Parts: sequence; structure tokens; C-alpha cells
Amino acid sequence: MSGYYDNRGGSRRGGRDGGSRGGYQKRNFYRDDHVEPQRDTRWEKLESRIKNLAEDDGFEIESDLPRLARAIQAAFEYYEDVIPDTIYKFFTQQPHKSQLYASLVLLLSISFDNQDNQDAGIVGQKVLDHCLIRWKDALESRRWMEMRIGTNFFANLVPALISPESFYETINTFVKVLEEPGVSSLRAERAIECASEALIYASSFLTTQSKERYEGFVNRIEQYVQNEEINDTRLLLYPWVNLPKNNSRNKVDNCVDPIQIYIKTLRSLSESEFKDPKLPLFDIEEVLPTVREVDPALRTELPSLLVPADDYNTTSRPNSELSRWKLHIIEDDTVPSPDSGDGVIVYSVLRDMITLYNRNRIDCAKILMDVPTFFQGNLFNVDGYSLESTLVSTILSELLTLPEPKHPKLYYSSLITELCKLSPKTVAPALGRSIRKIYGFIGEGLDVEIIMRFSEWFATHLSNFGFNWVWKEWIPDLDLPDNHPKRMFIKRVIELEIRLSYFDRINQTLPEALLNKAGMVVSPMPNFIYANEEHPYNATTTSVMDSMRNKITSDAMIKNIVKIEEDLKENPSLPQSGNSAKKVARDIATQCLLNVGSRSFSHFLNVIEKYIEVIKYLTADKDSRIDLLRSVGRFWVRNSQMKKIIVDKLLQYRLIEPTDVVQWLFNPNDPEFPSEVDDTVYQIGWSDLNFGDLLKTALNKVNTRVNQQYQKLVETKKNDEEVASIAKARNMEIDNEDETTKEEERRDYSQLQLTFDNLNREQRECFVLLVQAFVEALEGVDSISDKSIEEYTDQDWDKWLSWSWYQAFLREYWPSISETVETIQVLSFNSLTDKENDPRWQLWKSALALSNRCN
Repeated sequence: MSGYYDNRGGSRRGGRDGGSRGGYQKRNFYRDDHVEPQRDTRWEKLESRIKNLAEDDGFEIESDLPRLARAIQAAFEYYEDVIPDTIYKFFTQQPHKSQLYASLVLLLSISFDNQDNQDAGIVGQKVLDHCLIRWKDALESRRWMEMRIGTNFFANLVPALISPESFYETINTFVKVLEEPGVSSLRAERAIECASEALIYASSFLTTQSKERYEGFVNRIEQYVQNEEINDTRLLLYPWVNLPKNNSRNKVDNCVDPIQIYIKTLRSLSESEFKDPKLPLFDIEEVLPTVREVDPALRTELPSLLVPADDYNTTSRPNSELSRWKLHIIEDDTVPSPDSGDGVIVYSVLRDMITLYNRNRIDCAKILMDVPTFFQGNLFNVDGYSLESTLVSTILSELLTLPEPKHPKLYYSSLITELCKLSPKTVAPALGRSIRKIYGFIGEGLDVEIIMRFSEWFATHLSNFGFNWVWKEWIPDLDLPDNHPKRMFIKRVIELEIRLSYFDRINQTLPEALLNKAGMVVSPMPNFIYANEEHPYNATTTSVMDSMRNKITSDAMIKNIVKIEEDLKENPSLPQSGNSAKKVARDIATQCLLNVGSRSFSHFLNVIEKYIEVIKYLTADKDSRIDLLRSVGRFWVRNSQMKKIIVDKLLQYRLIEPTDVVQWLFNPNDPEFPSEVDDTVYQIGWSDLNFGDLLKTALNKVNTRVNQQYQKLVETKKNDEEVASIAKARNMEIDNEDETTKEEERRDYSQLQLTFDNLNREQRECFVLLVQAFVEALEGVDSISDKSIEEYTDQDWDKWLSWSWYQAFLREYWPSISETVETIQVLSFNSLTDKENDPRWQLWKSALALSNRCN
């Protein structure tokens, strides 16, 4: 089965044939006089023909498209209220058919010679008028993708149905956005996308007479891009990690900036007199030349537009909207080059389709596999591009976009799985190739967040196909330094596979060389250090375990912990001083609790519920809470999943605080804990992707609490205002209201506000501590800035990973961090010796610059 990702491919299993229950008739529970509403089958058939335009086998544009146009014209008087909206809906939801729908509207504007009704051509005008209304509404409602697709559609109708002058004015409206004072980067990039793609779609009508105005638009777009300040945000949003002023060599050629590509394509059009690059979609005029033969008097003016101001709070903006750079996975000519005319349109259409069909991965996969039908006939064939490589690399590029993908990560994984099911012999080799390319990037400076996301997808994908992979290809990388990202990736994938299956099952899929490599394949068993009969505290631990089996009460167990602490001080074989005795006694109790709850997640929940008073005793102060987390880390050192679950539940029960988790992760080792009890030295897990998982667990918890409390405040205030407005409308005297009820409502709101203020303070404290911890941990990180990445030692990779984590968390949590900028700068950066040249400060300024992308 390992050949699944090679050129040999594999076969799919078919499903069972459906069958009916012979002779069985379902009892009719409905009334005898019940009549089903009559279905309009004529409209259903016509709507299906409009929706599935050009999808039927044997579809001939020369005959079938005019036939559909005649059918719509004939039925228009009966369905005038639904036909225009149906056409608009389907061309905005199927951008790959943009030119086909444009040609349909053109044909609807023609009265065919054999038609009795010579006014049939007015149908096209009515459809176009309705589409313009919906298109303008999309802009006013800030539905940017719909607006862009609609603009491209109308560009296909220039000059036949849309006047060139109004089209140019529309382009000018978008370009003027770039000249607004203080325009945000996101707003400008959306305007550039709309203007650039429309000009490319309209290139077939552009002539040398249009060149002056066209050049004016391109020059203005280019001037904005040349003047924009993106270096700060580039540090955080670029897929490749670089310290400021870093001289290390990364493969930056595998990353593209769509905005720069738009400019390059527009320049190429101008230089070739609008002949190259050609639009890779269907050239309708080659097969249906009559579509341009429309009376100029029928031309419609595009409505005047005003791009509305953005209306969002920058601190709550989804991170998925901040992306700019895209990872380009395949570099050769099997896929369209992203900076070619083919690439600009193909990748834009594919990304739109992936977004539009995100609610149905099965339909999306089928449509993507059929997409060559709607591009030029030779674009995807034996001598053209590889459809499968193009699809797979596009989907993976979207999944690995920074700061985060536009859709849930599981959607991209499921979509690739569906593609593999549809055509395993062609998709699997293309997928294997992309996997190998991305894996190669990992050792070249790929961002740690991308590595983390890629490992999660890869393990999930393997679980759908028998956990088979050609691991022997990566065996040489096991000799890389311990902190090398490739080793980190391999270990993470295997760990996730074990989570998705079980240890023995995964062992059977791995080669001996990997199994024998220390630390790479670890059984997820507890590390109960006191269970060893030779351990000096085994007898004490056994006594605690026996008492728990006998269902000891919480009060009695707390007394036992106190007694153990006293006994440890007097133990002749291994005496402990005051603080050490306390730490060991509590560690014994904590590990006993964890051992009882180690059989499953539900067992652990039962332990919390039963011994919650004991846990509260063990977490009475901050130092005790961090000690408890260190005990959890010792016990579940081989099972990061259980470690994460336990930390999450302790946070949920408010037995520990998010700041405790931050301090523990950055200070995992306790120098005061007796080495004779446990001599393991725990270090910050920079090379462990679970470090990021645990840190995110804590940060997400505090953010969720604040957001939930804020929503309660908003809803309460809204309800109070509604009650007050109703009372005012009824002319009710406020003095006559129930004063007791009013006082209770004020107290409730005050309590909600107080809780919100406290949570807000906790959130600020958490992120101040986070940045402080990173700044302290990254002391001396600039020592690797002058080294080539090929020269990195194990210690260098450790520093590189620490820097990459710092970058990843500033990027992901910048909205929360921006709430307490001044405090962070005073406590974390003011003490730096050479602050302006310190890479930690420079990356911090990059995080602040993310606000400027929306603001």
C-alpha cells in the first residue's frame, strides 16, 4: 500500500448496490384528503439547465447555448421574477463558468430569426439590470468575493453589453481607494484584486486605443505597491522564518505575493498589446462569434460606485483575513506558474471554488476534478498542466497560509481525501510529490506554525489510508541534530498517528530503523516514578494508593498528605528538608491521583469530582499550582494528549490559572525538587510541537472567558434598553416602576461588569507574562543571525525554534496583545541595552504593524 503515493497508484472499492424491499408498502399515516402541492416541473428543469450549464456530456456550445437562451426567452414571461436572480446566483457561485454565463446573457439580448416574439432580446437587458442591482448590493454589504466575481463577469460583457467608459469608471473607483489617506493594507489589496482581475478578464476588448487609460491604472496600482510598508508585517506573515537582518539562505522563491503578480501580469498585457497572456478560460468568440454582434444601443452603463468604509473592530478581526503571501509548493511546469497569465486566473478561480463549496466537500471535489472542461481545451491534458498536482498544491497552500487558513483545517483535509477517492491513481502520486516538497522545506526555515499544521494534516490523512507511508525515505534525517525541525516533524506525526489509532498498530507500519531510534517512537504510558519497588518512597505511595482504593474521604487524604510531609523530614533513608518535603509529599499525592485517573478521560474526571477538595488543597497558592503542573508533566511526559486534557480540565475548574501554565512551560524544571527522587532535567520544549499546543490551551481559555463575559454584558445591556424603550413608548412613569426590580437589575449588571473587569485584568496579566517570558528566553538569539541555515548546530536550531515560536504567538494573538501594549513595552523591552537593534523589539514592532493592515 506504500505504492499509493507512487506512480503505481491503487484501486477503489465500490459500494454495495442498493435494493428495494420487494412487495413491502409503507403504511399511509396521512389523511385521505391530503393533497401534495403541485410541483412546477417545467421551472425545475429550466433551473437545472441554467445551474448545470455545460456540464452534460456532449454539450456543444454552438448549438446548446443558443438553445438554452431560446428556452429562457420563451419561459421568461412566466418566470420573470426568478430567472434573473437564478442567473446571478449561479454565475457568482460558479466563477469557472464566468464566460459561459456572460455569453448566455449576450444571447438573451438577441432576438433570433426564427422567433415569433421579436422583443425576446429584452430578456437579456432585464437579466443584466437585475444583476447590476445585486452586484452593487454586494459591494455595499462588503461581500468582497461576490463583488470581485461579479466585476469579472461584467468585464466579459465589455463592449457588447457594457459600455467601455462605465467599465473604466468602475476600475477607477477601485484604484482611487489606493489613494485614500491612511488606507489600510487589507482594503487596498481588495481593491487591487477587483481592479486587476477585471482588467485581465476584459483584455479581449482592450486595444491600442485603450492603452493610455490602461497604463494610467497600472501605474497608480504600481505606485501604491512600491510605497506600501510591508517589511514589518512580512516578518510575521511570511512562511519562511528570518531574524531581522538575517543572512541565512531560505528558499524564498517558493513564496508568492499575489499583489506583485497582478502588477506583473498587467504589465505583460500592456507590453504585448493585450495579446499575451491570454485568458485561460473558454474563448467563446472562437466558437460563437455572434456574441459580440449586439446593437451598441443596447449597451448598459455600470452604476456609479462608492467603496464603503470598513466597519470592523481591528482587535476582533479574524486572523484568516490578514494573509497575503502564499506558499508555492510545486515549481516546475506541471503546474501553472503563479506569476503567469494562466496562473493568475487558474489559482484565483480554484481558491474561489474551494471557498464557495466549503459546505460540501464531496461536491467540491467532483467540481474541481471537472474544472478542465471550463478552461482552454489544452490547458490540462497530457501535454499541458497536471490537474491533480495543481489542485493538491493549491489546497495545501491554502491550508498552510499564515496567520491561519480561511476555513476549518478539517475541511481541507476532507477535500483532499475526497479527491483521492475520486481518482486514486492520479491524485495519490501528485499528493505524494507535494508532501515530499513541503517536507523538504522544513529544513530550510519553514515557519513552526506551518510545520505544526502540516504534521496534523499529514497524520490525519494517513489515518484515512491505512497509516501507510514510505518512511524509509526519511530515515537518513534521523541523524540530524536533535532539535532539527525535520526530526520534530517526524516525531509529531508518529505521536498523532498513535492518538488516532493505538501504539501496537502504528508500530507495525514503521521501519526498524525508526523504531530503534531513541525518543522517536514512545509508548504513551504513564511515568509513575513511585511505582518502582526500589524507589525509597514506594511504600509511602503504595499506602496512599491503598487508601484511595478503599475510598478515602478528601479530609482524610489531606491529613495523610500532611502526615507524609512530616514523615519525610524524619525518614532515615532519605530525609528531606522543609520545602523539599512539602514538594515531594504533594508530588506523591498528585501522582497517585493521576494514576487512579490514568485509565481514561472519564476516570480522570471522576477523580477530579471526588477529590476536588484535595486538589484545591494542593493548589492553595501560585507556587503550589506550578508544582502540581510539574507533577502532571512528570507523570504524562510520554503522553502529551493526556497532559493537554488534564491542563484544560484544571483550567476549566479554575484549579489553576492561565498564568500558571505560562510560567510552568517556560520554567518546567524545579531546581528545588530533590534529584534523588527524580533526576530528570526538564527544559523548555522548543523542539516539541506540544509546547505550542499547551500554551494555546491556556491563552485560548483566558480569551474565551473574556469574550463570553463580554457577550453577556452586551446582551444584558441590550435587554435593559429594550425594556426601557417599551416602557417609554407606553408612557409609563419611571417613578411607578418596581424599585426593587430595578435595583436587582442594576446589581446584576454591576456584578457582570465586575466579573468582566476581573477577567480582563487576568487576560492582560497573561499576555504581559507571555511576552516577558519570550523576551527573557530569547536572550542571545541574535547570535545565529549571521549564520547560514545549513551551518546550524543543535544549539542553533534550539534558538531558531524559540524565535519561530515567538513569531508564531505574536502573530496569532496580536489582537489580545494589542490591548496592553504600553505595559508590555515598559516591563519587557525598556530594559534592553540596544533596543532599536534588538531582534526581539523589531519583531514586537512587526506585531503592532498587523493592526495597520486593517486600520
